[in-house]
Amino acid sequence: MTAKKEPAPKQPEEKAPETKAPEVKQDSELQRRAGELYTHYCKAVGGVAFNGDPLPTWDEFIADPKKTKQANAWLAVAFLAGAGAGPPAMRAKMSLTAVNKIGAGQEGLVFHAVGGSKVENGYPESGEDEDNTYAHYSPSGELTLTVANPALAGKFKPDEKYYLDFIRADA
Repeated sequence: MTAKKEPAPKQPEEKAPETKAPEVKQDSELQRRAGELYTHYCKAVGGVAFNGDPLPTWDEFIADPKKTKQANAWLAVAFLAGAGAGPPAMRAKMSLTAVNKIGAGQEGLVFHAVGGSKVENGYPESGEDEDNTYAHYSPSGELTLTVANPALAGKFKPDEKYYLDFIRADA
């Protein structure tokens, strides 16, 4: 007679830590950002679910009571991605003008403000321009950073453009 082999006990599934997004109003920045992230996701997967069904728009998605759990998950992702901090108080467009080797795995980066394509041709009366969102009429600025992270060495190239967002960090 052979002994009946008992199945191995099931290991409990490892759950991701719970992240609770704050309660949000329908028109909040968090709601907008979650929708933006969801829309990018939909485009990245070709607009179809794993079973071939078309993915709904963000508005359809959050209105579907069967999708409440998933919609809340997208809100949590948006919160973790920084939408909970609110929009930047200021955004500057910067051009990397120099990369200076300092030592092993260290570089000095020098950025200058982008003055906009309309500096030569003049800004509109409002002074607004995509390259001039932080200063009307006369954008100027310089930033020097020392990057001492070997994983980032060589990743930055002169003439690349970057946005520099200012978001208050509460202590």
